[in-house]
Amino acid sequence: IFSRQLDVMVLVLIVGRFVEMAAYMLGCMATMPSLKRAPVFRRTEMRALIGFGSWMTLSNATVGVMTFINRFIIRMVCKLGEGTYYLIPEEILVRALMIPRAWNDVLFPAFVTSFNTQGEKTGELFEKGMLYLLLVMTPVTMLMALVLPDFLAFWLADGKLFMQKSMFVVQCLTLGIFIHGFGRVAWFFVQAAGRP
Repeated sequence: IFSRQLDVMVLVLIVGRFVEMAAYMLGCMATMPSLKRAPVFRRTEMRALIGFGSWMTLSNATVGVMTFINRFIIRMVCKLGEGTYYLIPEEILVRALMIPRAWNDVLFPAFVTSFNTQGEKTGELFEKGMLYLLLVMTPVTMLMALVLPDFLAFWLADGKLFMQKSMFVVQCLTLGIFIHGFGRVAWFFVQAAGRP
């Protein structure tokens, strides 16, 4: 809002991440006062911590690679200018993933709590979480698949050509984003179970 300089934008993003981290830390300290004490090193916990941490790191790295590998493949396979027929629709459509992300921010703590207290009701919570996401994502992705090609035709200088070349890409990406949203709920469910 207040600057168009790249270094200022990056700085704002970094500061925002630190503010977010501090907010999470304060929330954790409020609910778990034991975090205020000095940490204690226990050798007996190292093996479990390293094992769990390694799987968690691998799981998170895999999701990151799977999220962005398509761009590298497209750039290797397509001619230099043709990648835009994929990248522009992808940049727009991927914004729909903010819905499952926000939903997972709500579901993850509920999953963790449910795994630790209710046991059998965890499956019901997972099913309801998927159902509500289905009810929201279905119209959103259908609308995007229908409207985006015409929007691109209107928005871009060579819009008609762009629409023709990217129509199939828009349809495939919309379906992929729809499925990916449910995959993220399942991934967070597994993470909440402590089984990365």
